[in-house]
Amino acid sequence: MALILSSAVSALDSFGVGMRVITHNVANISTEGFRSSRARYGDNPDYGGVRVEEIRRIPIVGRQDTEMARMRVSARDAVEAAAEVAAQNRLEEYRAIEAKAADDLQIERELTEAIITERAYEANMTMVRVYDDMLGTLIDIAV
Repeated sequence: MALILSSAVSALDSFGVGMRVITHNVANISTEGFRSSRARYGDNPDYGGVRVEEIRRIPIVGRQDTEMARMRVSARDAVEAAAEVAAQNRLEEYRAIEAKAADDLQIERELTEAIITERAYEANMTMVRVYDDMLGTLIDIAV
């Protein structure tokens, strides 16, 4: 029976870490250059249950493509200054649209992760409550 409790407690600790990672991401969502992180969970071989295997930063999608496009635009239009300015303006507009879309997707992703983590936490809290009820029943029977 103690394995049930240690399994649930290790999962609660792990999902607590996961929720802190999510809140850190949400708190810094408007910070320029910030890259969000994700907690990756795995089996806990020592106590059973769940543990955080790693906290990994998520790569910024599309930024490298944008930089490559900017370099190609600059190299191709270097001869004609007017065309270069127009291309740069288009690139800046594209970046603004891309940044807006990335921000919108990021907050949705964070909120989805928060709900999933919260449900996993609640499930393990239920295990702790059931363990407590079972232990109380056993003590009542023994007394």
